[in-house]
Amino acid sequence: METLDDKLEELNNEIIQRIGTLLEDKGVPSETQSQTKVLKVEDEDVMFNLESLRYLVEINETKLIDSSGYEYNLDVLSVEQLCEVVDSLSN
Repeated sequence: METLDDKLEELNNEIIQRIGTLLEDKGVPSETQSQTKVLKVEDEDVMFNLESLRYLVEINETKLIDSSGYEYNLDVLSVEQLCEVVDSLSN
């Protein structure tokens, strides 16, 4: 029997794979991080606040980048929020 923890890990891996696929198709150079390929978050509904007055503008397979260029781990967002971001980038 698969545990809920196993299912969560599987979902997290699927999210990272989807980001990787999107990076291959739609990735662009980061505006703030040299040598980093990212996906631009343009849907205001998923530009989640990452810290006071700083919000999500770029994402890749390992990090979130805010409007001031600061980096965060993907787990700063809830799984639900991360899914919303990735789904918005898939359209």
